[in-house]
Formats: sequence, structure tokens, C-alpha cells
Amino acid sequence: MRLFFLFSALLFFFSCGSEQKTTLYLNGRIEGDPYLVESKYPGKVVKLMCDEGDSVEKGQPLAELDSKELNARLKEAEAAYKAALSAWRAKEQEVAALERQADSLRERISELTSAVPLQTSSAEKEVEALEGELHALEAQKSSLAATFWKAERDYKRFEALYRRRVISQSRYEQAKVAYENAKASLRAVEGKIEALKSQLAAAREKVKLSRTRWKEVASLKKELASLLERLKAALAEAKGYRHKAASAKAVVERVKAMLSDMVIRSPVNGVVAEKLVEPGEVVAPGRPLFVIYNLNRLYFEGFVPEKEIGLIHLGQRGYVVVDSYPGKKFPVVVTYVATKAEFTPKEVQTKEERVKEVFRVKLRLLENPRHLLKPGMPTDCYVYLERK
Repeated sequence: MRLFFLFSALLFFFSCGSEQKTTLYLNGRIEGDPYLVESKYPGKVVKLMCDEGDSVEKGQPLAELDSKELNARLKEAEAAYKAALSAWRAKEQEVAALERQADSLRERISELTSAVPLQTSSAEKEVEALEGELHALEAQKSSLAATFWKAERDYKRFEALYRRRVISQSRYEQAKVAYENAKASLRAVEGKIEALKSQLAAAREKVKLSRTRWKEVASLKKELASLLERLKAALAEAKGYRHKAASAKAVVERVKAMLSDMVIRSPVNGVVAEKLVEPGEVVAPGRPLFVIYNLNRLYFEGFVPEKEIGLIHLGQRGYVVVDSYPGKKFPVVVTYVATKAEFTPKEVQTKEERVKEVFRVKLRLLENPRHLLKPGMPTDCYVYLERK
């Protein structure tokens, strides 16, 4: 039994010596960077949703400011936006209608510009052909008229001779038939001439009408130019209405953003360390309302004596232990080593110890399971030393 206790004592002695040789011991506290939760706008606190010590998540509501005035402003802004949007849409519809009219006029002008020359040319050719045909019929009429006049004289002369019994009845009837045929031929040609003159008059009217269509084209072009001026003005008005609608919408979005900011939310996952406001208080912009620590971004802060500063550098690993959780090691890594020495902080009790020069160091906690560690906890830290 005595040998067992002696062996245990020796084992404890050597293990302690090994710990001192392989680690650098530091004493300090768990710290964290505080988040000051402030109010962006002034207002009266109407509701608190957390208390000191509460764990909160990022985006979780912490407090609410009075927003009655902003709600009224939002209704006004939404009404103004609705009116501006309605006016803009109505003007856009007017622009679309004018554009359709302009397209229709352009199409009509294009059709006439292509069709009128063809129609004019066709009508002029028809007039030319009818005039040639009329000229031929007029010549034929002259020839038939001469034949008719001769047949008429012969007929009258033979009729008189027949009455005096100078010529036979057959000779008289031949002259009568010749007269009747000549008369019928002349009347037929005259009928054709009259019909042709009617056709010629209609063809000339078509030429005249086709030529006057150019006036219609000019009139349509003038109408199109006037319409395009109206369209230009309508487009400018539509642009103005669009800008008004956009401005009104921006006001709505701005008021909504302000309303959203009237609910104070946590910027991080953490714990509320301090509550600096009570319900009913009127707060000014920028006033801190809560102090929150992010328990996932804690670090150990301690001091290294000047003679041991060469033993520690960035990136070194180690661990911390706290009295609240004996036997549990929380891994850390060196993230900050001061470049200038300072006197030991005033927290050290004796004056002799305070006058020693030390270097401030920080070691980030690599994990904080279940948020066991809190800012302000006294802590022992062991930094693994590199073996040479």
C-alpha cells in the first residue's frame, strides 16, 4: 500500500512538471465584443420583449416603438401612390391608342403612295385607248354618214320616179333597202360613239380622281405629323407620371422601412447583457437600448509577463477551464498579441505586481457548447508551447 501511494505521488509530480514545460499558464477572463442595439428613429417605447440574461436570436424583436403617426403617413403615401399609378396607366393607354392611330395612318399613306401611281397610269392608258377607239368610230361615222346621205337622196329620187311610174317597184325597193341599211348602220355607230363617250368620260374622271388622291396623301401626312406631335406630348406626360409614381412608391417603401425600424431587433445570436430602457420612455435616435454579447464569438483575454512573451504567437492553440465546469476544457487559439507592453492592470491587488510590464493577449474560443461560457467569467488558460 505504501508503495502504491509513493508511485501515485511520483506520477503526479512528473505530470505536473510535464504540464508546466509544455504549456504556458495565463489568468484572465472570458470577454466578448458588445453589440449596442440602438434606435434609428425617435419614439416612445410601447413594448419590451426581452430582459437581461435572455438568449436571443438574430432578427428577434427586442422592443417596439410607437408607430401610430407612421401608420397614418403610410396610408397617405399608399393613397398618393395609387393615384399616381392610376394616372400613369391612363396616360400609357392614351399613348398606346395614339401609336395605333399613327401606325394606321402610316399604313394608309404607304398603300396610297404605292397604289395611286398605278391607278393613275392605268386610268390614263384606258383614256388613251378609248380616245383611239372613239377616233376610229368618228371616222367610221363620217364614212357611214356619206353613204347614208347618198342612199337617202337615191331613195327620195327613186321614190318620186316610182310614183310617176318611171321605174319598177323592185328598183324602188332596192333603193329603199339600201337607205334603211345605211340609216341603221349610221345609227349603230352613233350609239357606239355615245357609249364610248360615256366610257371615256368615266375614264377621264378616274384619271382626275387618281390625281386628286395625291392631295389625300398630303392631307394624311399632315394629319400624321399633327398626331405625332400629340404622341410626343403624351409620351412626355407619361414619363412625368411614371416618375411621380416611382417617387410615390419610394415614399411608401421609405415609410414601410421606417415602420420596420420601429421594431428593434437583435443584430446577432447572443445574450442580453444590459437593458437600458423601460416601457413608456421616449428615446432619441442613436440611443442604446440593449447591450448584447454574441456567445459564439467570445474570447479569453489575459496578460503575459514580458519575460515570457517570446513563448506565444498568433495561431497557437490552447484551452481554458472555468471553476463552474471542472474538468472541461474549451479549446482556444491565439488571435491577438500586443506589440507594446503595459503595466499590469489595476485589478491586480498589490502595487508591486501592478508595476510589472505585461503584454495583452486574446485567444478566441473555438467552441462554446450550449453557451456555457459567458462574458466576465474568471478563467484559467493554458497555451500549448512548441517543443524545440
